[in-house]
Amino acid sequence: MSARGGPIATGRAEGFTLVELLVALAVLGAAMTLLASALWLGPRAWEAIEERTTAAHDARLAQLFLRRQLEQAQPLAFLAADGEARVGFAGERRLLRFVSPLPAHVGPGGMYWFTVEVAEDRGTSRLILRTELFQTEEWDRFDPAAPESLVLVEGLREAEFDYLGRAEPDRPPPQWVSRWDREDELPRLVRLRLRFERAGADVREELTMAPKASVPP
Repeated sequence: MSARGGPIATGRAEGFTLVELLVALAVLGAAMTLLASALWLGPRAWEAIEERTTAAHDARLAQLFLRRQLEQAQPLAFLAADGEARVGFAGERRLLRFVSPLPAHVGPGGMYWFTVEVAEDRGTSRLILRTELFQTEEWDRFDPAAPESLVLVEGLREAEFDYLGRAEPDRPPPQWVSRWDREDELPRLVRLRLRFERAGADVREELTMAPKASVPP
């Protein structure tokens, strides 16, 4: 008791010491740094994921479209510039040309030339599709409209086609080739290989397609 009868004060006054205040400021600063880093990296990570997803989505749609059309490719004959009748198919490493029915939801239907070409574009490559009406000498020919063009996939590092023929008795197994030289039949398999970079990752896509008309009856 004090001289006046009041309670005796014990302990220290409430508050923070200088050391505690400095520690609290250091923790707060570290937390703010982490928060700022998260806010900066978040949109970049999202953009990278979105960019990669979009590229993969475009490549997948292109592959599905080519598979559908090439599976319906027809070995229709046409008269070449040298006067010889040839099957409507040409295959090179960076160009594929075949005859297939045009989907009804795309145009008026009928048989069309489908040309898929790898074109250079500012240091990268793009896959371009062109379509035009298929005409033979037996038809009443007319001047067709300019070929319709569509970019299937862009921003590619590499894109190339390979071709595989049918196995034949008493002959070595067929090998993949970068050029199809047979003028009387379609290849058994066509392979498209794509390579592109998205968000620092090396992405590769491969599609193998089988023209149904190449299967012997």
